[in-house]
Formats: sequence, C-alpha cells, structure tokens
Amino acid sequence: MSGSLIQTLASLVATSRMLSLESGTRKIICSHMPISDLIPARILLACFLLFPLLAMRYIFWTWNNDDVDEMEGIGPLLPPTSIPFLPDSVIFTRYCRHSDFDYPLLYRSKSHWDQFRPWKEHMLTVVKPHSARAGDVLLGMTNRFAQMNPLLQPYYPAVLPLKSTMETFEKNQRPDPLCQSSLRLSRSSSFTIRILREPTESPDPEKSRPGRTYVCQLLSTDNGLFPNGAPLLCLKLFDDRFLQLESYSQQWCTAEDLVRWEIAVYTKLDFMQGSLIPYFYGAHLFTMPSDPPLYGILMEYIDMPTVSSEQIKALLEDEQLQLIQSARDGIRVFQYADISQHDWHRGQILMYHTTNGRNKPSVYCVFVDFASCRQSTAAREHDTRDDLIESAYSLIGPDDALSPELVAQIYGHRELWDRWSTNPYYEDLHHRPVKPFYSVLGLKQDRH
Repeated sequence: MSGSLIQTLASLVATSRMLSLESGTRKIICSHMPISDLIPARILLACFLLFPLLAMRYIFWTWNNDDVDEMEGIGPLLPPTSIPFLPDSVIFTRYCRHSDFDYPLLYRSKSHWDQFRPWKEHMLTVVKPHSARAGDVLLGMTNRFAQMNPLLQPYYPAVLPLKSTMETFEKNQRPDPLCQSSLRLSRSSSFTIRILREPTESPDPEKSRPGRTYVCQLLSTDNGLFPNGAPLLCLKLFDDRFLQLESYSQQWCTAEDLVRWEIAVYTKLDFMQGSLIPYFYGAHLFTMPSDPPLYGILMEYIDMPTVSSEQIKALLEDEQLQLIQSARDGIRVFQYADISQHDWHRGQILMYHTTNGRNKPSVYCVFVDFASCRQSTAAREHDTRDDLIESAYSLIGPDDALSPELVAQIYGHRELWDRWSTNPYYEDLHHRPVKPFYSVLGLKQDRH
C-alpha cells in the first residue's frame, strides 16, 4: 500500500451517522483531517496488533479441528516457519508461569498448544501445590507488581452509595492492625514475613488451586526488625501453574491477571477498607523456598468464619437480619462502584462478630477474594454477573439456612440500572421454586 493511500485512508474520520428519510439508506459523514506522515502507519500497526490480542480468551483443552475457525482468531499471522519454536526440554526447565507463554500464539498454533498442554498437565499432576509451609521466611520485594506490570484502568470511577449505607459501614470500621507500620511497609524496598499456617477453614490443602492464603507475621523491613508482637496478616499467593483449564468455558488467564483484578477492587474501594473489605497492604513479589518467585497480596487477617449453614443456624433472629442487611449494603456498594463478582460462593463472605458499642451490629459481612471480580474498561462494556441473586443464594445456601422470603424482603429491589431480570440457573441448581423470591423483589420471572 502506497504511503499516500495510507495517509488518505487513515485521515478519514467518521463524525456521525444519519438515516436518510428520502432514500432509506444509511450515510456515513466523514471529515478529512491532515495528520503527519508517521501517524497513519502507527494507526495501522496498532490495529494489526490489537485484533489478535483481543481475540477470545477462551481456550480449548482438547484441540478440535471442527473448531478451527474459533481457534484461529483474527488478525495477521506470521508464516509457521518464522515463528520461534523452543525444544520441549527448554519449556519444561525454564517456563514456570502462564505469562511465559505467548497466548495469541497458543490460540492459533496447534504445535505450540501441543507444547503447552503436557507442561500444564505436568504442573497439575506432578508438582506439589505447596508454595509455602509453616515456618518458612519469605522475602518480599515491596510493590514490585505495580513496578513490573500495568494496572487495570477502570472506565467508571467509584460512586458513593446512599448516606445511610455509608453510615452503616462507618459504624463497622475496624482499627488498622498495622497503623503507622503500614506506611513503613509501603516506603520500604523489601521486607520479610514468616508463614505461620494456612487458615483453619482453608480448603483441602492438597488440592491444586491458583490462589492460596496463609496467616503470616511481618519480621522486618529493609533489615529493620518489627517487634515480636507484630499483628498477624493474611498473605495470598498466586500461582497459575495450578489454574485448571478443563473445558471450553474456562478462560485463559495468568497470575498477573488475578493480582491485577484484586488490586483494582481494593484501590477503587479504598474508602471501604476496614469495614466492607479487609485492609490492603499492596501487591509484592515473594521469593519462595523451593519454587519460582510468586506475586502475592498482603491484607488484614480477619479471624472470623465464612458463611456456612451451621454458622447461620447458630445466629439469633436479629443477628440473621443484620447479616442479610450488611450483605445487601455490600452488594449496593459493589453496584455503585461497577464491580461484579464472577464466581460467587460462601467462602467469599466472612461473618464478623463484634460487641463493640451499642450502635454497632453484632454480626456483619466482610467480603474477600476479588480475583474473579471484573470492572468495565470501556464505555460500551458492561461486564457484570447477576450479583444480587447470586449473592442472595450464597447466603441462603442449598438447604435454606436462611429463609429465601426473608432474604428477598431485606434485599428489596434492584438498583435501577441493573440489567438482570432473572437467573433460571439457580432455580434448577437448588431444585426448588424461587417465584416467591423473585416476586418479592418485583422481578419478572422468565421460565425457559
């Protein structure tokens, strides 16, 4: 393509679209904008790079030739002979995380995918899923994640919810366990922590999963020791070697993606730290005893149980009401902040018991685990799940530990902009009619 033609095409900018009433045809009205000789080439190069990078992030565990159109993605592809192909021995000895692989290349090259799959199977079946154990001392490079990786840039800023909602969380404000030490930590270049244990309610310790949490204690920052009574913290390490890729519906992601999504929530909801969500102390790079370095986040450690049927049934009626109301207030905050949780489950909701002051509720929810939370990054994007219904069923549980009618009564109507009307999936999942729940919420029930 000649330079003059590139210049002409790239400088045509669509300004509006209108419908001609006389002919019924659509017209594009364009204006010609003079631009430098270099900009058109940059625009075209950016487009060629953008298209393949924005291809579907869904990955097939088994390569199916019938799906080749889906697998090839879009955008230009280099001839196979020009694509670097490393020996398997190099892949197995040097590659230790998803980001070591070229995802667009995996998506379109079967030979490269055939290298990735045995590596992944080896990680899931042979490598032990223990990155750290009790007694290990880890060296953390302070805020190294933000220094080495771009952060998520949400399109919409957080909007403060209703004043009554904010007042509720202000009453639930917990003291910062690190106090002034959090500033000392953030200004350091490195620090050390000692792993004490995994949380008592941690899932099967032998099960592979990309994120593992530990109870830990700060030992030092830049060789300056902390006192023996330093508060306990929660460390969450991310290791995508153990991220399951079992089906078409499993999206490809990296440990960096998981950390980035966590940071985005804690950053946008910084005014809710210490009440609705834990205090957040940054994302760091940790040197592991026998594994490659891992990214991890430090948070307030909250020694409270997660929502369970046994815990809920042990609550007094008034405490159940408080729990439901605090959950609804939390969902309202997420809605106002354009934050949507994509894998609701009971392990993400802590039941915080307190007796501090008459005006404080004795039980309220603290939300954790935001690695699957999404936010809109463009005006045309509305990346949400049915947070209202899914959070409600996380509270209700499969055995109706909480009355669906009671939850519906306290949850009330949706936010006006919420696009969801029903979720038949949960009706089938729990094998019970949910019409009372939907009718109380004033929602339309679509049965398919």
